[in-house]
Amino acid sequence: MNLTSLISSLIVSGSLGYLNFVILLKQGTINYYKNNNDEKKILLVFFGGMNYFLYLLIGSFNSNVRQGDYLAISLNILYVALVSLLISFAIAPWIVRLANYIINKIRDRKGIGEIDTLSANDYFFQSSEVQRIYVFNLKNELVTCGYLEYSPSTDFSENSLVLVPFENEDYEKNYAEVKRDARKYKSRELFNADLGLKIIDLY
Repeated sequence: MNLTSLISSLIVSGSLGYLNFVILLKQGTINYYKNNNDEKKILLVFFGGMNYFLYLLIGSFNSNVRQGDYLAISLNILYVALVSLLISFAIAPWIVRLANYIINKIRDRKGIGEIDTLSANDYFFQSSEVQRIYVFNLKNELVTCGYLEYSPSTDFSENSLVLVPFENEDYEKNYAEVKRDARKYKSRELFNADLGLKIIDLY
């Protein structure tokens, strides 16, 4: 393989590998937290290797790529990018879901809890209903409250919530009152040990 083609293949495999990772992350197919860098590295190596293989495979049909022809290399990169994106959007999600299904079946037989691609934040706040959010500290003091308008799709410890103030002051309640309402309505509580916050969702 020509040196130019080799360098191009390595650059393409790395950059497209990261793009594959980001696409699957945004789709919710995979999840990433700051404390699981090892898993991220494995996925990046996997996607990088996949794209490198695609570059070699597609380039094998054009001898000009191996000889370092710039036009042929550019077209080869374009073809690899298109195939790689197709895999990210159409094929990889199904592969990941199948892998998770098999893993969860094995874990279930061993009496171990299932794994999920959703973060605690995504699982807690995903709802099509109106959500009344109350945030308390560990002393059960009200930090803030309001209707949930927006919650970024990542781990709660790394982002903030966008709340709309209640139009009715009667909704502004203390911890005991909110806990009492939680027994009457649909509710969930998220405890964030890192931030020292308890978030109660009434919906």
